[in-house]
Amino acid sequence: MDAWRIAFPILLVLTACAPAAPTTSPRPSAQLTPERAATQRLRIATASLGASIAPEAQGVLVWLNAMAFDSLTRMDPQLQPAPGVAQSWEQLADGTGWRFRLRDDLRWPDGSPLTAEDVAWTMQTMIQDRWLGVSNFPAVTAARAVDRLTVDFLTRGPDVSTLINAAYFFVVPRALYERLGQEAFARQPQGTGPYAVVEFIPSDRVTWRRREGYRHPYRSPILTEVQLRAVPDTASALAGLRSGELDFLIGVTNPELIEQAERAGLKTYRRVTSNFVILVDATASRGTPLAQKAVRQALSYAIDRDQIATQLFKGTAVPMGQLGLPGAPMHLPELKPYPFDQRRARELLAAAGYPNGFTLAGGIDFSPAFHSEPLTLAFQDFLRQIGVEAKINRWEASVWQEKLFGRNNQTRSELYPVTYGDANGLMTFGRSLLTCTNSQAVLVCVPEFDRLMDLASSEVDTTQRTRYLQAANRAFVEELPAVFIIASGPTYVMRPNVQGFAPSNVTFFTYDEVYLSN
Repeated sequence: MDAWRIAFPILLVLTACAPAAPTTSPRPSAQLTPERAATQRLRIATASLGASIAPEAQGVLVWLNAMAFDSLTRMDPQLQPAPGVAQSWEQLADGTGWRFRLRDDLRWPDGSPLTAEDVAWTMQTMIQDRWLGVSNFPAVTAARAVDRLTVDFLTRGPDVSTLINAAYFFVVPRALYERLGQEAFARQPQGTGPYAVVEFIPSDRVTWRRREGYRHPYRSPILTEVQLRAVPDTASALAGLRSGELDFLIGVTNPELIEQAERAGLKTYRRVTSNFVILVDATASRGTPLAQKAVRQALSYAIDRDQIATQLFKGTAVPMGQLGLPGAPMHLPELKPYPFDQRRARELLAAAGYPNGFTLAGGIDFSPAFHSEPLTLAFQDFLRQIGVEAKINRWEASVWQEKLFGRNNQTRSELYPVTYGDANGLMTFGRSLLTCTNSQAVLVCVPEFDRLMDLASSEVDTTQRTRYLQAANRAFVEELPAVFIIASGPTYVMRPNVQGFAPSNVTFFTYDEVYLSN
């Protein structure tokens, strides 16, 4: 099993979650606020940068969108909506939508005001053109401007996810977008945010500079310039931090590199943000041994999660046995991971009619763009130890996504690794894969989970919504249509003079509070 114990590559998460206390480098208990440096220019490295930095190409990358744009609402540390572009909101009388009342003091770069027409047009265009963020608003059917500062989002029925996910809805200027066109706007997107794009080289780097002569009405960022660079090699990026060429590094997942960074005196910040599970495809597994719950239980007993967490992840991951991540509303502390018990796994296989194990015809659909290859190899090896053979099908990112959503006549194999988070407490993106009514392709279908999640998504009362979420979590685990393995998350690494980065929500945060000290 030595092969999978090698330090793993960067794990790209599909979405993230805000629970669990952060892990940071030790700091003095009493410390004066450091004096700010004369130059406030932050240089950030990330593993990759896309071909567009406009909101249409982003899902929940709040920190990136928020440089030049503002979101309809914001999110507080408890994952509840707080005022943003919208200063207040209410559910429509019949329960089928939300009415947002907007601020009147936000301005586009040309000086014109942000209006309800911009908000309604952004939502309508998102739905029509299938912008990436549309997955955050599965219940929204239309948007309409009621007056200059009032906009309605209409939904198929009572739905609270629309309100909660409004924090990920960044308003785009209709007039400018239509005048420039999609391609030109993507090269230099402009919004009401405190920064303007001054340079953008797709897939390479982007530089934002604070807008001159513009006093943002509710955001007061300290940095005057922020540059984001794509540095695919994490070791090179860490060398840049040590030399002073870079200030901040997003998303280190290699435990050995994290240890090296801390030994070099760099600061780190980490939270558990994403759950790694192996889903049992509802269609591909039909007629196979995996259709039996006892067989799925056997697979869960076969995995040594503690060994994976301690040896492969070196303590930066925690074993998991449920959908809800620690700290999220759905989480149930009493739902423990299956213990590692290969004898019990073999007993279950024998009772199900497979005393010698079996071989899956398809196997495991895997993409290195989205998953840790050593972790996937570890899973395969543990299955092999109880007599279950499952080959790994390695796919490019685009093919893996086509198979995931059943596009272009692509079909899935029986086992499908997925990394998901719970960025809003409703697991919106994750649920798009775990529903019996997914219009694109059903991956997992647990009717009771669906029913309870529908109730949670329509429940305005926070306490009752949490009860529904936890009951849905329990129903999913009881049916066991997935093998839960570990939860982990990326680590942010920064130079000692980077101050103010301590977000209460790893998904919804900006760099507004960050500054450089002397």
